[in-house]
Amino acid sequence: MINRRTLLAAGAGITATAATVGMASAGPRRRRATGAWERLGASLTGDLVLPGDAQYERARQLANAQFDNIYPQAVVYAETPGDVRTAMRFAQDQGIHTAVRSGGHNYGGWSTTEGLVINLTRIKHVRAGADTVSVGPGVQAVDVVPQLSPHGITVPAGFCPTVSPGGFITGGGTGWQYRKYGPASDRLVSAQVVLADGRIVTASKDNHPDLLWALRGGGGGNFGVVTDFRVAPTKITRVGHYTLTWTWANAQRAVSGYLDWSAQASADLACGGLIRLPNAAPGNLPTIIVSGVHFGSMEQLEAELALLTSLVGTAPATRVVQELSYDKAMMRVFGCEDKTADACHITGSNPEAALPRQAWVKNRGRMFNRVMPQTGVDQLLTAFDADRRAGQTRIVSLLGLGKNANKPAVDSTAWLHRDALYSATATVSLASSTPAAEDEAAASGWLNGLFNAFDPYSNGHSYVNFPDTELTNYADAYYGSNLARLSRVKNKYDVYGFFTFPQAVPA
Repeated sequence: MINRRTLLAAGAGITATAATVGMASAGPRRRRATGAWERLGASLTGDLVLPGDAQYERARQLANAQFDNIYPQAVVYAETPGDVRTAMRFAQDQGIHTAVRSGGHNYGGWSTTEGLVINLTRIKHVRAGADTVSVGPGVQAVDVVPQLSPHGITVPAGFCPTVSPGGFITGGGTGWQYRKYGPASDRLVSAQVVLADGRIVTASKDNHPDLLWALRGGGGGNFGVVTDFRVAPTKITRVGHYTLTWTWANAQRAVSGYLDWSAQASADLACGGLIRLPNAAPGNLPTIIVSGVHFGSMEQLEAELALLTSLVGTAPATRVVQELSYDKAMMRVFGCEDKTADACHITGSNPEAALPRQAWVKNRGRMFNRVMPQTGVDQLLTAFDADRRAGQTRIVSLLGLGKNANKPAVDSTAWLHRDALYSATATVSLASSTPAAEDEAAASGWLNGLFNAFDPYSNGHSYVNFPDTELTNYADAYYGSNLARLSRVKNKYDVYGFFTFPQAVPA
């Protein structure tokens, strides 16, 4: 590992031939820290990790182990905006493809590359100000909540503890606060951005407002590297948390009733429905789970839940309703109720981290602007139950959207989904990161069959933070009527297309 502190002096400049830099291969190749790489490392406040360094295996990993077959030429752990600029300039000089990583959860694997990875996990500040909270792109959701809790405030978060703002906010950001406060991107007041030309600018309503518009839902990795997000916080200290389940025998009524309920319920109610089957072996039965939080009184929550039970037409098999502090509710959402915040991290990221990496996972999803009719629910459930195969974990998430999030105009920010009432995301996962070809084909086949069952009832749009590698027209699915404006912003701030990946905003 090379850094400024381990070298006596930096070179005069960061220049070298492409041959000196080398190209990544199908496996790791030990590279001595000489020439251009040595000068790059000496120019950083953070660290440069190369193949052969003790930290390399950990440095190259994403949250999903299925991408472990990708070996970057190097990983820069940036600690300052200047580090980001230095790394980008080096990559441009050497003609090396660059990927930017904050949480490393991209389902397409696009936060890694066989070129240079700029890792932002060390830019992880959380600072509460008078009107805004400043958060770094690399801080993880599980660390933000407890740092803001003493101030009686929070910022929007999703459902995974190790997701970071770098992708979450720029891609819109859905979670429990969505229906009441809008997507996370609506709370973005300003952003410090390192542009491809090396400028470090602040995007706000007064400076570079077009860039701010694009960062509010236009997707991460498209316009520049955000090194600081200024977010308007929400004042939440306690919530009502609920989890209700129904058996597979009542699946049709439970799913239909839930979808009707999510459309009718108040903006104070955050709701999510799950169809979950941990092992798709024949004979195992899925479970229907409805859970969420309520930002009003417990009496109001009970009234909302009574309406749900009425619409379903049968009592839930299990029912847990509690008033909790917001931070405890989020730890439950994160699946870390019995863990410390330090333990609620992916193994290897700190000494206490206890969460496993995902092995192999694939998802497809759509947005819906109408309640799915009974015929659609029947088709969804039939497809979910089809082609049983041991070892597959199957989930359909039906996340309630709409309400206050749909009040702004569709072009007020880059976030397209102002007419969506809910999203449906189908996910299949396997226990091996390198599954047998027939197992991978079966999982993908099941997923595509399920997607084809519910897609006709959708509005044809998808959530950019859950990239779908099967989409034939991804740009329209993610951005719709906002695409042309996003392309203009892309052309203005990334003139030569430095920020590129398979589903980048097209120039």
